Amino acid sequence: RTAREGEQLELLDGHKLTLSTTDLLICDGEDKAIGLAGIMGGARDSILPETKDIVLEVANFEAIGLRRTASRHHLRTEASIRFEKAIDTQRCDLALGLTRQLMAELQPNARIVNVGAHRVCETKVIEIPVSLHFLNVRSGHAITADDAIKALEPLGFDVAYDGDDTLNVLVPSWRATGDVSIKDDILEEVCRMIGYENFEYKPPVITLDKPIRQLAKESERAIREYLAFRAGLQEIYTYPWVSDAFIKIAGDNTDALVALAAPPSPDRRYLRGSLIPNVLEATVLNSRYYETFGLFELAQVFAKGALSPSIEKEKLPIQERRLAIALAGAKPFPLFRRLKGILAQLPLYGRVEEWNFKQSGDKMPWADHNAWLKIVDDTGNELGSLGLLSPKATEESGLRVPCVAIAELNVEKLVPLQSRDNRYERLPQFPLVEQDLSIVIDEDVSWAQIYDAVVNLVHDAEFVEEYRGEQVPKGKKSLMFRFRLASDTGTLTADEIERLRNRLIKKLKHTLGAEMR
Repeated sequence: RTAREGEQLELLDGHKLTLSTTDLLICDGEDKAIGLAGIMGGARDSILPETKDIVLEVANFEAIGLRRTASRHHLRTEASIRFEKAIDTQRCDLALGLTRQLMAELQPNARIVNVGAHRVCETKVIEIPVSLHFLNVRSGHAITADDAIKALEPLGFDVAYDGDDTLNVLVPSWRATGDVSIKDDILEEVCRMIGYENFEYKPPVITLDKPIRQLAKESERAIREYLAFRAGLQEIYTYPWVSDAFIKIAGDNTDALVALAAPPSPDRRYLRGSLIPNVLEATVLNSRYYETFGLFELAQVFAKGALSPSIEKEKLPIQERRLAIALAGAKPFPLFRRLKGILAQLPLYGRVEEWNFKQSGDKMPWADHNAWLKIVDDTGNELGSLGLLSPKATEESGLRVPCVAIAELNVEKLVPLQSRDNRYERLPQFPLVEQDLSIVIDEDVSWAQIYDAVVNLVHDAEFVEEYRGEQVPKGKKSLMFRFRLASDTGTLTADEIERLRNRLIKKLKHTLGAEMR
């Protein structure tokens, strides 16, 4: 039976438990608990030297409920580890048979005087249809029906082939406890029995043929670097769940927040819908040790709704990225001006479109009446807010610094600036050959002309130096440049390098009248 709320039980190891209605008990004929089902026996369940009669229980237990009981009471035993993995119910009969055999061997005079059984449910054989096409595509190997049958039958699977493409696989009960339940599990068993060493390794082939620029990610990184390096703030990372006390201080509506089915603690039942409560709590903790400091966090917040980032049946809460900043200090208005200055410069260093500050709409619940602003874009859309923490919020939060200024931005609404130089160059697959070349050319020939003449013959070229002196004829100059040769088909040989170099010199002579120095 299940335990009564507050019922007491002493275990074999001497621990005394206070039980709840979700705990399962083993009881005697007088309805007194003698053991915590599937975990540990009770002190009243001991076998003593004078014991003459034994009641033997062979049972199986529901895995999820048993694991919750073991976790709640901080008990990890050999029995709980075994049962929480979902044992085949038919093993009870095997265990009973083994017990009778051992009793006959060890206590030949013992007699079984009564037997009873009760079956709530049994582990049933599962039938899984698997197509040969699925096995071949997923394994990358030609698997016939005979191959699959020979691999599965020694493991206890019954396999029927329809003669076309489908194998109907019956999973034995001892594998049907969650171990094998879908066709991918059958694929694993077949491949394992064939032997992974018999599968040809085929590395994936990926061709990078166009540039990929993630401007939003680049802006996010630039924002973090600006706040950390230029503004001198410390980046923090907080848990996604938030304290009820700080939700109230921030003025968030709990009806709009996502509630957790299994919260880490009773007072942290909700996922954050704003970064303000988390940053405020971090500010309170740091105020115990520092009088002035600055923090920021760029992370996700959660809202009720349905989001399917990968597949349609996967439903997640709506997630948006937010940026929160908190500054702590002694003087309110210099603190507020510093926070506004940091935000005013953020578009420049964060590579996003500019915004404006405006006192419009409703004041934030946590902000002071005299020092708050909204952050809006050129079209008037609200991007965020900033303000001084109100005296009431300061007192309720337990801050140990006089003043705190806080800001929050919706990063999803920021528009990254477009790239002005977006080119892609494939990296060479084979080693480059680097050489220097000195030529004598007319005084009026520029490096740009030389570069244009050779650019189609080399991988790249760069200017090194110019020389004018007694060894150079009047009206001429000596120019040295460095060029690199490459091939897409293999490593260049000495003959190929010489041929490409001569071709380069010949073109310079023909187009610019250059001579080798």
